Amino acid sequence: MQRAVERDSENRSNYAMCAVNPSRIFKTFTDAALREVVDSIATSTGALLEIVNYNVEGQQYVCAGELVALQTMTNVLNYLKVQKIDIAKVMIASFISNAC
Repeated sequence: MQRAVERDSENRSNYAMCAVNPSRIFKTFTDAALREVVDSIATSTGALLEIVNYNVEGQQYVCAGELVALQTMTNVLNYLKVQKIDIAKVMIASFISNAC
């Protein structure tokens, strides 16, 4: 992996990976909710961000992408957790309003 992306003179790149535990965000936060967050961030920022591995269902997924997208994802997930936002309810409400 280290050789897969271009690096600067100090061996840094604009890409990284991180593990995400959905169960720590909210009890009903699922892999579908994580996919929605990841896809929304990738679309709105234009930066690469993807779920690249589903290690343990509901407990550990690996996301990879550009640093700015990973930081944005971290900020969004922290906000959802701190504000106790049930994104599953938000997604259902959005789906219903779009269907009408």
